[in-house]
Amino acid sequence: MNLQAINRLITGDHEDNDPANISMKTTPGLRVFKPIIPDMPKRDPKIYLDDAWTKLKPAIRTIFLDEPQDYHCSEIFNAVHKAWWSKSSGEALYKLILEECEIYISAAIHSLELHCDDDPSVFLPLMENCCLEFRRKLQDLCSIAYEGHTVGLKSLWDLGIELFPKHLCLASKVRDKLLSINLDLIRDQRFGLLRSLFCLFIVTARLGKAVDTTQLKNLWYLLHGPWFYKSRLIFKKPFVDCAVEFYSAESLQFKEQSDIPQYLKHVEEILRKEKENCRHLYFYSGFKKSLMEAVERILLRDHVSVILEKGFVKFMDERSHDDLSRMYRLFSKMDLLGQLNDALNSYILQTGQKMLKEDSSLAELKKNIDKICHTCFSEDASLEKTAKQCFKDLGLPWEESETESLQIKRIRFDRLGRLHYGRFL
Repeated sequence: MNLQAINRLITGDHEDNDPANISMKTTPGLRVFKPIIPDMPKRDPKIYLDDAWTKLKPAIRTIFLDEPQDYHCSEIFNAVHKAWWSKSSGEALYKLILEECEIYISAAIHSLELHCDDDPSVFLPLMENCCLEFRRKLQDLCSIAYEGHTVGLKSLWDLGIELFPKHLCLASKVRDKLLSINLDLIRDQRFGLLRSLFCLFIVTARLGKAVDTTQLKNLWYLLHGPWFYKSRLIFKKPFVDCAVEFYSAESLQFKEQSDIPQYLKHVEEILRKEKENCRHLYFYSGFKKSLMEAVERILLRDHVSVILEKGFVKFMDERSHDDLSRMYRLFSKMDLLGQLNDALNSYILQTGQKMLKEDSSLAELKKNIDKICHTCFSEDASLEKTAKQCFKDLGLPWEESETESLQIKRIRFDRLGRLHYGRFL
């Protein structure tokens, strides 16, 4: 055996791997011919639409009437998918689906008219159950109707979910019943009702019973959507009118009393609770601005002159910083600082002239006014400007000594949380 054969045995090479042998066994490549397939005529989209609707319409009836299932999901899914090969036929199919669904949801909502005379504790669970059942059935329908496509930017679910609030608003008797329950609950809440920390309950001493508003809150959450937002004007006027009626009675009681500090606390708490309702209950958010403007007007705007006449001078004389701060907060939120500015101007001039007649120094008055402007009026530029001008008219320039300037700076930085200001002095 020669050396070349021994090397082939060691490396495992065979004669078949010899390039010469390989070249001898290689066959020439085959030529591939691509057959010409004639274009087939496209099928009419209406055929796919009719086929899908023929299969889908009985299924919709079965779903909404809770009948035993007698349809094949895969067949319907494929038929709907084929209908969407053409956008026009797909959109037409969705339109047919929604029109068919409207028949059943309208009937379901009108069936609640039989319970409109029932107690809210009976009516609200029925209403909520009706809404939840519709959502469940719509979800079942979307699962077989190829919900992935959209009309515009809305899916079948998005389009279908608007049907419930739409037909609720059209069913006047059911709508008015729901609205009446809402107004009663809100009215009870405004009578000083209490809330539990763990469960949202409204308790009223006037009625002597507890009303659970959790269902009501959940129901309005279920009803939210574009169609309900468009129809919010139906609900806006009754809620605003209810607030006007209730707080008008409150303002009449105010005219009979002269406890301004307590009244301002009362107003601040009422505004806080009304804003809280706007956050917690969805239907309020649609007309929050109109509601708050009505409450603010009745409780404060219409009584600004009385509040300033009976309260402002007393607060200033007694250096009642808490009451002055509360007054400033309320007035600034309602764009009433012009009236507060006039009251401050009148107070400084009248008090200063009285002190000058008594040969008293204005320094102490200036110091107190300066402190009030910085601690109670949040360093409001317009009020500070008025105070400076008043003392200038009284013959006392508004000049800050070095000590006073440092004290004012410390107050400002302390309010901003700058505890290390001392190192910059």
